[in-house]
Amino acid sequence: MQKFQSSRGGVMLRCTQWLCLSRTASSFSSSSYLHSMHPPIRIRTFSTSSLFAVPDSLKFGSSFEPVTDYNSTLVVGKKASLKALLPDLVTPLGLDDLSGPIVEALTTSINEKKGGSSTTLATCDGTVHKLSVGGLPSKTSRHNHPMSVHSLTKLAGACKGNTRIVVLTDGHPIAPLALAIAKAFPLFTKKSKPSKGRDISVVFCNSDGSLVDGSKELAAAEAAAAGVQLAARLVDSHPELLTTTQFAKEVESLVAHHPKVQMKQIIGRDLEKYGGL
Repeated sequence: MQKFQSSRGGVMLRCTQWLCLSRTASSFSSSSYLHSMHPPIRIRTFSTSSLFAVPDSLKFGSSFEPVTDYNSTLVVGKKASLKALLPDLVTPLGLDDLSGPIVEALTTSINEKKGGSSTTLATCDGTVHKLSVGGLPSKTSRHNHPMSVHSLTKLAGACKGNTRIVVLTDGHPIAPLALAIAKAFPLFTKKSKPSKGRDISVVFCNSDGSLVDGSKELAAAEAAAAGVQLAARLVDSHPELLTTTQFAKEVESLVAHHPKVQMKQIIGRDLEKYGGL
């Protein structure tokens, strides 16, 4: 950044660093352009940075994590799916302490059209575990996703501490649902007290009660969610933190994971042939 004094006493600033990203010619071929991101981006890859970022871990899996490793569990979906699947999920989730009437009451209290949530507590190996049931609105506008992803983000964002999230997909692709969950856990923070971080484990449940275990689907969900969290962290970062130099370091970190992507920096006087900025 260069500083100039104008004839009227004002101050003019000119950026002297421009970042240019380019791909090799082969990577733009019709067969490889959309599928050249190998290896898949992992959520935790970009969670740590010299910028202020919380050490949260968001992961997508195909099995339930042990209940004793988490403070709470959120099961979210449409009310009809919750009523049909929740009773059979209680035992696999390690929540045998909950009786049938309590589980039924959790779903009955949710407004089917508008959605909502209900919560109860269970005892697991002598510790208290929180179970929340989130109902997604059944009534959506023609512009909204059938699974009301904005409501999904809101429900996931209300989770505190280490949390397991079970999403009842109703047969929909999991990528949009993963994006909605990623939005609920932004990485940037400027709090004076350092965060200890938390673990968020997400699984997707099919309409028949089985868990989504396709490695390609889960890898795609993780890559998309990583992009959402990365973009949010860069946008949320303060200008004095995300300088042009720091932004270049962020890009270098990304390029290092993608052999087909090249990075070129144009700095200082080299910018003059582009008209300056």
